[in-house]
Amino acid sequence: LGMSDLAMHIAQIALPEDLENNNLETKLVSYYCKCLKDSLPDDMQSVYSQDDALRHYRLATVDYFRFILGRQWKGATLETFEKRSKDTNFAMVNRDVEAALKFVERTDLYLREIEQEMKEQRL
Repeated sequence: LGMSDLAMHIAQIALPEDLENNNLETKLVSYYCKCLKDSLPDDMQSVYSQDDALRHYRLATVDYFRFILGRQWKGATLETFEKRSKDTNFAMVNRDVEAALKFVERTDLYLREIEQEMKEQRL
């Protein structure tokens, strides 16, 4: 569940400019993996690779998008985002249009990667 929490946290706090070229996102996932690895006993440090963690993070991002789309954006308008814009109790993707658009772009990218992976597994 760690990657699910991380995907949700990044969507909630990241500013649109933080997500340009996956810069902050990649750094946060890498740092999370490093901390996890460092906390494990020596004989378990290779159990969960950075590649596996990144894959799980991308799956978790798509899943969180599914939740946001179905629960938070249903009936949302520009006025809804404007009304929420100063309320920090709302996730960034629910109060900033640019952050929401970046979330859509990232999810689209991750879905394309997942689809490609599925195609390759069928071959």
